[in-house]
Amino acid sequence: MIGALLYALISACIWYGLARAVLTQPIWSRFPDWLSSFTDCCACLSFWTSGLLALGLGRHGGITALGLDPHAWYYELTVAACGAVWTPLVAYLHQEALARLSGQSLLQKDGQ
Repeated sequence: MIGALLYALISACIWYGLARAVLTQPIWSRFPDWLSSFTDCCACLSFWTSGLLALGLGRHGGITALGLDPHAWYYELTVAACGAVWTPLVAYLHQEALARLSGQSLLQKDGQ
């Protein structure tokens, strides 16, 4: 379970850095439309980043997720599918926390 959380956190950080972070805005604001639409989709980007993380950290680093064998043929696909579900949730909590720290909230409606 720790491995799955690690994959979700790293994938959320990668998505935030490629799509939302002010620090990296000079980079992501220049993405072509096809790449920008891909990075704007948290589930799309995190499917691929989680799969690549599972390949690197799981198969080559030995970090397991959900008790699965990191050398099984389905390991990367399973971690990628979990990343597509979990990472948007983690990313939302991250964005909501940042918004609340700045005195705003994603949950507030316009004009309230």
